[in-house]
Amino acid sequence: MRTVEPMAETGAQSQPGAVEFPLQFTGRAGEYFKIWIVNWALNILTLGIYSPWAKVRRLRYFYGNTGLAAMPSTMWPIRCAFSLGAC
Repeated sequence: MRTVEPMAETGAQSQPGAVEFPLQFTGRAGEYFKIWIVNWALNILTLGIYSPWAKVRRLRYFYGNTGLAAMPSTMWPIRCAFSLGAC
């Protein structure tokens, strides 16, 4: 069985015995900019009706590109499928 070593203290207050897991983000600014500009344009064109779909699109991008640094990136789609239903 593999044990997880707690991260070094960063000066922030944490509870005794708490284990911190580092996050890793693999997205790129260019990819997000495309999503942002399309969401912005569609919100303007539809007078805000598109905003719920824009939020889902934005969150799927961030959740799909964020994972635990200790977890191999090949397992992120599995984690994403459990957290969002489907990515």
